[in-house]
Amino acid sequence: MAIMISVILTAVAASGMSFLQLSSSYRIMFDESNPELIALELLEDTYGKSDSVVFLIVPDNGDALSAQAMEATLWLTEQAWQTPYSTRVDSITNFQHTTARDDDLFIENLVDS
Repeated sequence: MAIMISVILTAVAASGMSFLQLSSSYRIMFDESNPELIALELLEDTYGKSDSVVFLIVPDNGDALSAQAMEATLWLTEQAWQTPYSTRVDSITNFQHTTARDDDLFIENLVDS
């Protein structure tokens, strides 16, 4: 009898799980009248939001540094610049690497095209 009651109570409690939601927004932690949140929203309205999109290229052979994978990365980087409202596109094909020799700094692309 105790086992049957436990199973029924577990089923009733589990039925509420369909109403659970996950949110990655930190804004749910603050009241809508929070002065810092209001200031942030005004700042974002003026200068734009800092939203990110991440593209992953996973080659079939597992070699992300192969010539074919680098060509795909270069193409995707160039296409990402064409998306509306893009302000920055980072990838391994446009990442700059800095080295120092004596008092000189040398800035070169990390990957040669």
